[in-house]
Amino acid sequence: MSDKFINLNEVGAARIAARGGKLHGRDAIAFARYRGKGPGILNKYSDPIDGEVIGISFIEAARVCSVDPSLIWCYSDGGVA
Repeated sequence: MSDKFINLNEVGAARIAARGGKLHGRDAIAFARYRGKGPGILNKYSDPIDGEVIGISFIEAARVCSVDPSLIWCYSDGGVA
């Protein structure tokens, strides 16, 4: 992964999870990586080329994020869409 992704510690991840809602872009990928979850937690909104994708891999999320970070999202409580 790129060094552009934030690094979370236990306190940071707990604060994000307690906040609830959705995370987007690099924050979503970093949170999913820290929590050790991949497909099933990371998702992609639809765009003019592809439809919405629920449960994408870290690699695919990073690829999409490099083009348009706003397309990647996850629930900050770790829930599945």
